[in-house]
Amino acid sequence: MAASSLEPFLHAWPGTIPALAAVLRSQDGTLRVSPWKRLQNSDLPAITFQKVGDTAIGSLSGLSGLRADSYQLSVWARTQREARAIAALVRGRKGQQGLDRYRGTLAGVTVRACFCTDDRDIPVPPDSGDDIGIPAVQLDFHVWWDDVAA
Repeated sequence: MAASSLEPFLHAWPGTIPALAAVLRSQDGTLRVSPWKRLQNSDLPAITFQKVGDTAIGSLSGLSGLRADSYQLSVWARTQREARAIAALVRGRKGQQGLDRYRGTLAGVTVRACFCTDDRDIPVPPDSGDDIGIPAVQLDFHVWWDDVAA
């Protein structure tokens, strides 16, 4: 079935990068990737994502079925160094496919182009008096993809 949401792609994509899948895989075999926010006291490292911009591409003859959406991925880890290393796997490095410059079809979603436009360290304060903050790196991506529901 073709997709009308980018979410299935974002859940499945980390599993295509062996080094990324290895650090995100839970004991039950699922990847620690979820929309919006990480649950308090959940295992680390983990990735959360949210849509921060939404654009349907059209022309004078109507909608084209192409979307140009902006997503923010947050990489949560035990240390800032670990968060940065995992963020580098998400982004990709020379000779290693990452989400930056990705093109392809996965989980019923066809991504035409994906570019990392920004990243930043975000120290997250403790949730309660006994906790320590959880370091994270946020990455912003602009994704052009085919929306079959358009």
